[in-house]
Amino acid sequence: MAQHKLLLGTAAIAIALSGIATSRADSILVCDNTNNASEMLAVRYIHSPTRALFDISFKAPANKSLEARQELEVRVDGYVVGYATLAARADGSFGASVSFDSYANTGQALDATTVAFPPMWPGLLPPASVGLGVGSRVMIGSLGCTLEE
Repeated sequence: MAQHKLLLGTAAIAIALSGIATSRADSILVCDNTNNASEMLAVRYIHSPTRALFDISFKAPANKSLEARQELEVRVDGYVVGYATLAARADGSFGASVSFDSYANTGQALDATTVAFPPMWPGLLPPASVGLGVGSRVMIGSLGCTLEE
């Protein structure tokens, strides 16, 4: 069952990444923690010379000690970068996600709901070189994973 979830999580990340045009200068890092069959965590960090994107999503079953509207702390390399609010899903599980886009930091975002990278972000944003790298640790609540290529 855990292997099935890993395949589904990997496929979801691949589909998400396929919709983004990349160049040789892009750095795409992901991690997927599906070792715990009851909770899932997926993270993606993309850094190009002109843009950075960060997404984290979390899913847990209803039988965990979680409540709707509960805030989960999001940490990157030990820095608190934000909070994800849990929402109840139709299947009885809970989910939370946060996305940052450097276009919002520069005023280039076309969508008003795009969220800027927070000032306490531990990495550098474009046009500087890649801010995070392989081995960076990402946590949401007590669940975490390490970024890989």
